[in-house]
Amino acid sequence: MEPILIPQLSVLHYLDPGTGSLIVQLLLGTLLAIGLGVRIFWSRIKKVFNRKSAVASDSNQDKEDDPK
Repeated sequence: MEPILIPQLSVLHYLDPGTGSLIVQLLLGTLLAIGLGVRIFWSRIKKVFNRKSAVASDSNQDKEDDPK
């Protein structure tokens, strides 16, 4: 009887060449969808950040204009 030097594993699943292509397509599609969403809603996104800075600058101007 021969000794088994390398244990043999049974393989139940494998990745065929099409799987890599599918993963790449999913990643590219996700990145493009995010980019398109940002481009479409850019004005709304900008308003959110401008509103915070505008409120802060308005309160600073009010303090400067207040003659105490």
